[in-house]
Amino acid sequence: MSKDDCKWVDFMLKKLFSFFPVVMLLGCGNTENQTIYERTEIHMEAVIEIRIFHEGMADVLDKAFEEVARLEEVFTVNNDTMNSEVEKINAKAGLEPVSVSEQTFTLIQESLAFAHDSSGNLNIAIGPLTRLWNIGFEDANVPTEIEINDILPLLDYNEVVLNPDDRTVFLERVGMRLDLGGVAKGFMADEVSLLLQENDVTSAIINIGGDVFVLGGNPSGNNWNIGIRDSLGGISDSGIIGTVSASDMAVVTSGVYERYIERDDVIYHHILDPQTGFPFDNDIVSVSIVAPSGFLGEVYTTIAFALGIEEGLAYIESVEGVEALFISEDNGIYLTSGLIDLFTIHADNFEIR
Repeated sequence: MSKDDCKWVDFMLKKLFSFFPVVMLLGCGNTENQTIYERTEIHMEAVIEIRIFHEGMADVLDKAFEEVARLEEVFTVNNDTMNSEVEKINAKAGLEPVSVSEQTFTLIQESLAFAHDSSGNLNIAIGPLTRLWNIGFEDANVPTEIEINDILPLLDYNEVVLNPDDRTVFLERVGMRLDLGGVAKGFMADEVSLLLQENDVTSAIINIGGDVFVLGGNPSGNNWNIGIRDSLGGISDSGIIGTVSASDMAVVTSGVYERYIERDDVIYHHILDPQTGFPFDNDIVSVSIVAPSGFLGEVYTTIAFALGIEEGLAYIESVEGVEALFISEDNGIYLTSGLIDLFTIHADNFEIR
């Protein structure tokens, strides 16, 4: 790229880069004289990076990470030191309803609505299954079919009962578990974005474990170029497959390369089918969703992956304001119509189909 082209901004800590979703950001324009407030921390087993391109916003950056830490304490289910609201719901499964905060209730309520609309392709009651496999953690396991069949009845999202009047959540069966990992990061990005806007920030990048929200344009006033990285590593010479031009949008990517385990020369990725209990077995390497919010990006990434390339493309085409990019195992790139003019391919050995 020439000296006038976009500068690369790598949003992953190098030693953790391979673990997290593979999205990078490129910003066009000169930022040498631009005040940038930035920080990186780890929350919810994810690298969190926030960059604010605005004068006098150091205290706002502090507020943003305070909000991240607070939301982690509300939603996390993988930290034994935190008694989160979600863990309290899980602990009382089959016993009694649990009162929760407005944010938790809203996130669960909206997620359940998408569960019903997608016939369970998004399923926040998948907790027993994700815990059984535990991919991404030291005690990751390949369960037997008997073990999987035993817990499949616990994944019924219809047995998650909400009471708006009392703002309570009740899991009707003992052993049920909510897992909001598929939606919480996007919701967190949205809440941080709202906080920044309330504090008059007009240009920022929020990276929640590789799920990216760009607030406003870049410091030059143009769109950000959000790079979709080579998901399998070493296939493309540049390290990225292409870039998406966007502002005030989220780009959320889910892929089979993020977390996986290998047993007896078989690789099992972490994207689990709640119908079968096993990882999805389709032609998809990754799905990237461009959406007006991080939450919607997470939701539609999960649904699109479950549907497969052909059905997923058709489904996302029907959703106003949302676009999708699928990458197949044979290096094919499939785009919804709204991305055709916004996506630029950078890898010769990938092909737009």
